Amino acid sequence: MVDIAVPKLNNNDSSYLLVEWLFDDGDQVPADASVAVLETSKATEDLIAPASGVLQRIVPDGTECACGEVIGRLVGNTADSPPASAPPVDAGAERVANTSGTSPLVTAPARELMDELGIDDAELCSLDKKVVKRADIERLADLRGGSGAPANPEGHRLSPNQRAVWNVVSESQRTIPAAFTVVHVDMGQVEESAARLGTMAGATEFVIAAMARLREDFPLFFAAPGETGWVRPAGASHIAVTVDVGKGLFTPVVREAEQLSVTEIADVMMDFRIKAVRDGFRGSDLAGGTALLALNNDAGVVMATPIVFPGNTCAVSLGDTRDELSVDDHGEVRLRRVAAIGVAYDHRIVNGRDAVRFLRTLRERLEHAHELTVSPRDVR
Repeated sequence: MVDIAVPKLNNNDSSYLLVEWLFDDGDQVPADASVAVLETSKATEDLIAPASGVLQRIVPDGTECACGEVIGRLVGNTADSPPASAPPVDAGAERVANTSGTSPLVTAPARELMDELGIDDAELCSLDKKVVKRADIERLADLRGGSGAPANPEGHRLSPNQRAVWNVVSESQRTIPAAFTVVHVDMGQVEESAARLGTMAGATEFVIAAMARLREDFPLFFAAPGETGWVRPAGASHIAVTVDVGKGLFTPVVREAEQLSVTEIADVMMDFRIKAVRDGFRGSDLAGGTALLALNNDAGVVMATPIVFPGNTCAVSLGDTRDELSVDDHGEVRLRRVAAIGVAYDHRIVNGRDAVRFLRTLRERLEHAHELTVSPRDVR
């Protein structure tokens, strides 16, 4: 008999939601098959069967499970397996019928908060969730306004996603002595090249492409800090990009971005935006970034200083593209489109002079944006 235990999936959470079992009680499960789906504060993850065997489910769908908790077992064969029994209905979750005929599963912590705030079952229909967690009830309370605030007089508990952001930001501020440098970049060529492509590519995709292709010339900007006095250079430009569609901040990773054209990067970014809207990120989407692009390009935003993620040495920020009057080489006043692009960097590893060189080279690449429309694979 082999236990199915909840693994530690990240450094932010001490428990995860068991969204669903992918096999029924008594089913034969192959080794290395996905046996269940877990949800962290940031993504969903498949739980892999550690061995083959007949499944005995201990914990029902919709239960919040601690790291290391045994949620099921795999018995060697059907003969060894005792008769399957239905999971207890009160083992951490309950179903609530609604007028549409579907039944959302309400976790025990969610039900506890509903009772505390006086939220009735009818209000759950507005969530459009198959599994209702405590974080969903917290968001529902926010929508209700002040009358739905928790009884705790000290304030409002942040969502799991935002608590994960809290942990990363705190770790960054505690461990990384960061500095910041910014330059203005003429984005005229970027906008002209994007218009010629006729795709969804814009400033974001061009900056990702330009940034990724700097790794060989600026390896320290894509390295990971090691023991004192050592760094580990990255073997590829895996660019993490901030994505926030109103459901929390995520940083999915564009992998091997230096090998992609702007159009290919645009396809990847569109997929990320869809996943953000649908709560569809997997842990693998968010892992392994070697540098970060922080998007602060909402209308009117000049610039913002990003944090350097633990395990990285730099984070590039992109501000809004705006109109600016300038004087050209002939003394003529002209209108140009500019954006502030900055880099925050770990000052233990990167010095200010190198940061300026990095930004100047990035600016040159963007001011010759047509070169980024072709994948490096196609010019070899």
